[in-house]
Amino acid sequence: MPTPKELLYSDARDRIDGIIQSSSVEVRRHLKTLAKERSEITLHLMKEWVSRYSSNIRGFSASFDSKNLQTKLGEAYFQYIQYSFIYRFLNGLDNNTLYNKIFSFEIHFLSKTKTLELTNVSPPQFSNLTDDENLFYISPLGHFLTYKLQKEYHVTPRDLAAVNDKMKLHDFLLDTIRTSLTDFFSQNVNNKVIPLDSFREFLELPNNKNIRAIFLRIEKRPFELI
Repeated sequence: MPTPKELLYSDARDRIDGIIQSSSVEVRRHLKTLAKERSEITLHLMKEWVSRYSSNIRGFSASFDSKNLQTKLGEAYFQYIQYSFIYRFLNGLDNNTLYNKIFSFEIHFLSKTKTLELTNVSPPQFSNLTDDENLFYISPLGHFLTYKLQKEYHVTPRDLAAVNDKMKLHDFLLDTIRTSLTDFFSQNVNNKVIPLDSFREFLELPNNKNIRAIFLRIEKRPFELI
């Protein structure tokens, strides 16, 4: 005769099995659709990034494998969407589209599938690397995400008052984003897969108040996928 605890466990398992039986096929289909859409959006953004920087960063096209980008993005975003679904399912929908979470999850799954992985173990010995080249040769993925984050941040007139008059707003934002991501990817240069929550933890460090403020600014407006 089963004990009350065994009956409780069995009932809970049966209910979970019922949810899976009735919904798994439909959920998986929708997750695939979301992953496909996200990978296509990111691929389009990567093409913009390549167009903008391929002639400005020396050795750009020879430094990562561009042949399998679509496949790698598809794998990365399907894993990301699956994890995100489980996370949101277990934690509810409140505050689960915060951009710092999305960005941190993306870094993890894109690094896991080796998307934009640096193929040259030793970067070309250029003299006087630019700031863009410095970040790029630490991590092409980090450089791409710098571009992505710039695109995500929407400038408004109210922002102008928060910046020193001697520094243009765009330059301030670009420097903050690029410097912060250079620091982050430098710290993770030996990690084949960047840990899931490492960027969110990075944002909480005392010296990162400017990049944290940029994410908070993004999160105050209605969520937009980019």
